Amino acid sequence: MNQCLLFNNAYDLLSQKVHLLQHYARITFTLHILLLTILSSSFYLHTPEPTLLLLWTGLTLLLVSLRFHYHQHLKNSKNNTKKQISTNIRWYVFFTSLINLFWGLNSVLFLPELLIQKILLTLALSTIFIASITLLSISRYLFYLQAVLLFSPLLTQLLSLENTDYKILAILLLIMCLMLILMTNTLYHLLHESQKNQYTAQTLARTDPLTQLANRRGFDQQLQIEWQYTLCNAAPLSLLMIDVDHFKQYNDQKGHPAGDVCLQDIARIMKSVSQRKRDYITRYGGDEFSILLPNTSRLDAVNLAEKLRKKIAIHYSQTPRITLSIGVSSYQPEKPTSYPLPPQSHANILINAADQALYQAKAQGRNCVVSQYCERTL
Repeated sequence: MNQCLLFNNAYDLLSQKVHLLQHYARITFTLHILLLTILSSSFYLHTPEPTLLLLWTGLTLLLVSLRFHYHQHLKNSKNNTKKQISTNIRWYVFFTSLINLFWGLNSVLFLPELLIQKILLTLALSTIFIASITLLSISRYLFYLQAVLLFSPLLTQLLSLENTDYKILAILLLIMCLMLILMTNTLYHLLHESQKNQYTAQTLARTDPLTQLANRRGFDQQLQIEWQYTLCNAAPLSLLMIDVDHFKQYNDQKGHPAGDVCLQDIARIMKSVSQRKRDYITRYGGDEFSILLPNTSRLDAVNLAEKLRKKIAIHYSQTPRITLSIGVSSYQPEKPTSYPLPPQSHANILINAADQALYQAKAQGRNCVVSQYCERTL
């Protein structure tokens, strides 16, 4: 399946989390390489198992490199569905937990004899723990799990030794872990509150306050997303441009508050007719609406438009009557687009065709559906 730009991370909390994880990929990769170099060179001359140390270093380096490669892959392949974004997050958590487990096993396999090296190992593990703080954007409990993977082997080893200095070091390490957890708990709430506020503000910016449908800004963004999906997968895409007939007369006779209620009722009926998750209903402006229908042929789009028109006509059968004029346009590429995608403005051919069909519907006396197919080859 061809890869396309199928998500807008500004309007999806999950994709915001993926973006945050990607942002620190290069920093965490460099940090791991630096700590691996320092610890491995420091422990090599003092461990009875230098071969095992080299094997541990190589495997840890491999896991860190794989996670970094995965980060780069995420930057180049854009996925829209929540399922794909959730899968990306799970892989990130898996790689991070496995890497931290290997770091934790270091204290079991190569616990150095010198106190200064034990302190060096403690500092290294603490640095790795702090570097895992990006997991707070996903779940604070996943972040706490990293503390268990990193420090429980070292704490067990230090507490098992008879030297009092080592036990003191273990207690100090435990206190530090608890302090970090308490501090990051506050950070977690601030982070999630910030994400929710940002998401809410951006959602409101593309929502019509009267009908609670998407507004023109939301439509423009969603059209580009669905247009690229159509080009990448040779899937049909249809658009309904809808005009409320005689709405001005309705407003003049019954007043603007009644007109607002009328628009809200029309929006509610549209939602009842078009119920698929990816169908995108918009208050296009004033008394104009649109419905974007991914994976929908022209025939299916016309059938839905007729169903909507009849339902509105029945609902407003008494004077003053309200009817709908609907223009339908459809487009389906002959084959998937594997080369760089054409400019996004080409999606306007779908709008132009629907506008022409709507104009014909109004010229034919209103309260009807006219369809048009986009023949232009991209």
